[in-house]
Amino acid sequence: MPGGATIPSLLLLYAAVFAAAALQSTAGFAYGLVLLPLLLTAGYRLPEIATIGLLTSLVQRAVVLRRLHGSVDWKQLRPMMATGVLALPVGVLVMYRVDSLAAPTTRHLVGAVIVALVMVQWCRRCEPREQVHQGWGHLAAVCSGVLQGFGSIGGPPIMLWVLAHRWPGEKIRVTLIAYSIAYVVPQLLLLSLVFGRTVLQAAGGALVALPAVAAGSLLGLVVGNRLSTPKVVLLVRVLLLAMAAGLLR
Repeated sequence: MPGGATIPSLLLLYAAVFAAAALQSTAGFAYGLVLLPLLLTAGYRLPEIATIGLLTSLVQRAVVLRRLHGSVDWKQLRPMMATGVLALPVGVLVMYRVDSLAAPTTRHLVGAVIVALVMVQWCRRCEPREQVHQGWGHLAAVCSGVLQGFGSIGGPPIMLWVLAHRWPGEKIRVTLIAYSIAYVVPQLLLLSLVFGRTVLQAAGGALVALPAVAAGSLLGLVVGNRLSTPKVVLLVRVLLLAMAAGLLR
């Protein structure tokens, strides 16, 4: 972790995970997309950010699932989860290659990826329906698995698939969070095998930041219940574009 476990670095980590958890609980997505640019700008490496994101988001997921678990269709999600996990190694390989590049180049690449993901979501033209062919779900899962392995940003493809359904806001939010659970153990194993000690050090930083995640998750649930889903999604997209612009400077 950059700069060691100093008070400024810990405060920065707390602020980043709090913001990511609050937005994730509010909109149902964007935890990794928020955490990635914030910590990358602060000097963290991609495997460190991925590890911190995986471990800290467990608390956030637990908080949301405990309250909204009744809205999850696990039978529909399980085959997609398996497909996404199979695509994880490809993303981790991409991360390994990108992590060896100079820091400015890595920031520019990540910024460009975030802009592309947000714009694809923003420009989609799909009328929500009751049923969507399962092939689209598996395609979304493959894209999600690769992006998850690259930088723990596997949410956007699943978000597109979820928004193609005519579902209430509560089910949209919890489905995105429930799906991401499948990645935690296999991704941590892959990261440990490829990056070794770096992952262990980042895991220690993640543990001390867990209270900030819990606080952000609870705040996000309150805000999410008071705002309409379209307004929340618009807010998150604007924030993500602003952060990506900072990486591209």
